[in-house]
Amino acid sequence: MALHLVTGHAGAEHVTGADQGSLNIGLIGSGQFVFDRGSRFAASIYSNNIIRIADGDLIMQGRHIRQKEKTYEECVFENGTQGMLRNDLICVRYTKDDSNGVENVSFVVLKGQEVAQNPVDPTPVTGDITEEGNALINEMPLYRVPFVGLTIQEPVKLFNTISNYIDFVSEVNTIMQTFDSEIDALDENMNALNTKTIEVSEQVNKNSESTRNNSEKIVSSEKKITKNTLDIQNLNEKVTKIIEGTETVGKAENATNAENATNAENANTANKLKDKVKIGSADFDGSSSITLKDMGIQQIVFQNTDPTEVADNTIVFVYEE
Repeated sequence: MALHLVTGHAGAEHVTGADQGSLNIGLIGSGQFVFDRGSRFAASIYSNNIIRIADGDLIMQGRHIRQKEKTYEECVFENGTQGMLRNDLICVRYTKDDSNGVENVSFVVLKGQEVAQNPVDPTPVTGDITEEGNALINEMPLYRVPFVGLTIQEPVKLFNTISNYIDFVSEVNTIMQTFDSEIDALDENMNALNTKTIEVSEQVNKNSESTRNNSEKIVSSEKKITKNTLDIQNLNEKVTKIIEGTETVGKAENATNAENATNAENANTANKLKDKVKIGSADFDGSSSITLKDMGIQQIVFQNTDPTEVADNTIVFVYEE
């Protein structure tokens, strides 16, 4: 019968290595690991061709293999060769006698090939030793032992170590606490980022409003510039007419009359003209119309003080600041 009670009284010995191996695989997986217990199969060089392996526990595809505490095994190597390189392996070998089902384990040394450069590891035997695989041999590498010429080198660890349950839970808790702290820090950063985003958004809105206001000011300034340009053009036309003698000059009695006088549309000037015009050495009272051409005027001068002397053939317009 395939179904059977493992941890129970059956009237005879019936718990097999395969039973325990199956339980171990269910608990920790089907790989090959060294437990974090004892010396963990620590390796030390004893001589130029002997390495000692200290105590430890391991799982090989569910099978528990143990070397007692405070004991060691010696692994013997063939001597190296001058000028050559070589990689050997220290393995734990599982075997099963197919005739009677007897199982056994031991340390073995797998010798690598000697080469002048770039040595490679020998290939261990890999077999499925679970009840379903039913392999007769499997070799689990523990160390690579390099040889450089005649000299043995420090062993290189090849196995993985797994923690016990208590240590595993402690490690997980530490990781979770670190993770929680990182999440809290991330939340703080996100809050800070959100706050900064709001500030930037508000600043963007302010900048947009400022841009709209500046645009309106620019449009207003352009209108003023256009008007001033037209005013200057009109002034230039009137000045040209005055110089040519085709513009009539009258008395500028007030701001309204000043707007109709020569240069009346010049910005901020027409409204500041005084109530009389100085022509040569006499005041022209505007009682009749006369052109500058008729008076022989050749030059027009604008100034903010009464003239003390007027050059010949010159007309002076006096305005207030």
